[in-house]
Amino acid sequence: MGGNDERANEKEKLSKDLAFCESRLKEIKGKKPAGTLDKEVAEIEGELMSCKVELDELEGRSGDDWLDAKANITRRLEESQRNLQLTQRRMLNLIR
Repeated sequence: MGGNDERANEKEKLSKDLAFCESRLKEIKGKKPAGTLDKEVAEIEGELMSCKVELDELEGRSGDDWLDAKANITRRLEESQRNLQLTQRRMLNLIR
């Protein structure tokens, strides 16, 4: 498999991870009690929007710059996934 194919596959995986996070965020926003967890949700939403912009800009990068950007996006998406889990737990505690 060529380098371009590998990069396309890696970018596709990042896109899927981002879509998963966006879907979880939308679910949380729809279920959370009004006026609660607004700050946490806004922070996660901002982080995901930033990741989306970076992912779109990944196309024009090459070499180490591409690898560094990919690693940064991966790290930020993993952090967002953890924050989504924590926010969902807090929301469930508020609902109980």
